[in-house]
Amino acid sequence: MKRFLLLLTALLMLSACSTKMSYHFLDWAIAWQLDDYVSLNKAQEQQFEQALQAFMQ
Repeated sequence: MKRFLLLLTALLMLSACSTKMSYHFLDWAIAWQLDDYVSLNKAQEQQFEQALQAFMQ
């Protein structure tokens, strides 16, 4: 029982860290996923960056 609680606590701590880490890299992940689906020209890339920055704030 003690081992189970220790494992559960460790898993909860790791999941909390991974969620926090994912928020730090969310802007990078969104841009990376977008690049897989569409091609943007320079003007569109700038507009996307501005919209993404506004969304992240």
